[in-house]
Amino acid sequence: ALTGLSRTCSVSSSLLFRVLSIFFRGVSSLGDAASCFVVAPPGRCAGMWDNMSCWPSSAVGQTVNAHCPEFFQMLTGKKGSFVYRNCTSEGWSDPYPRPDIACGYNINDTTNETRRSYFMTLKTMYTIGYCTSLVTLTIALVVLVSFRRLRCTRNYIHMHLFTSFILRASSNFIKDAILFSSEDINYCGAYTAGCKLTMVFFQYCIMSNYSWLLVEGLYLHTLLVISFFSERKFLWWFITLGWGAPTVFVAAWATARQLHENIGCWDINTNANTWWIIRGPVVLSIFVSLSWDKQIQTVFSNTVKSEIIYSTCLRSVLMN
Repeated sequence: ALTGLSRTCSVSSSLLFRVLSIFFRGVSSLGDAASCFVVAPPGRCAGMWDNMSCWPSSAVGQTVNAHCPEFFQMLTGKKGSFVYRNCTSEGWSDPYPRPDIACGYNINDTTNETRRSYFMTLKTMYTIGYCTSLVTLTIALVVLVSFRRLRCTRNYIHMHLFTSFILRASSNFIKDAILFSSEDINYCGAYTAGCKLTMVFFQYCIMSNYSWLLVEGLYLHTLLVISFFSERKFLWWFITLGWGAPTVFVAAWATARQLHENIGCWDINTNANTWWIIRGPVVLSIFVSLSWDKQIQTVFSNTVKSEIIYSTCLRSVLMN
């Protein structure tokens, strides 16, 4: 459950950090020339991203409006405002009114600078944490693979779990590299298939991690409930569950996103029904793992009590 909470906090902080990073980069470049997506034909202004808003290709003499940038709306709560640019023979004019003024934001307010500093620190902290986890787990995996005496069903499951944690950390770095990229092609809805595939891979790694945590609990539960069973035979079922089950749910989620919520880079989930395709199995696996943990604790507790009672009775008989 704590892992799920930390992931939620990480996603929220990553989103806010991304918003504030774009905001301060945009404020620092108000009125500057922006890079164009396409070369416009004569008599037109090329579409561009100005670190604030998207401006589609337009004919000379046309006035184009853009909604108040979303991050301004998040900071001020003001919606329905517009910023304008004129397409002239010399290119785009400066925006008017200035975006911060149009959206009701006080550019001299230091509160958001503090928030940005906080989220930058938070991002640094979880990056260091993922790096530490990645290094230590890689060392542990190498140790388990290198020594033949350590090769058994229990340690094979441990190795798969370590691999899922390694993939989770690696996918987080890849995701950040894609989402925090400053390339203009990542704005104005011009998201590439590679960007979306990165998010699919990220969600698969998250689900695989929870799946192998479930397998760890299932294996221990099986040892306590079933007296005799073929560990090698069960191992293949465990592998199928650990790596196969997430594939089904992530594929279903990607299909739903493509058909019903094909927005951006699929990094923000606005449709609860689509998001529950992934969140549902994760929440269920957490509750199942907790229930098994409770049963395992009960079995161990009863075993310890039985041994204590047996030892007390034996001591009483010997003393008599």
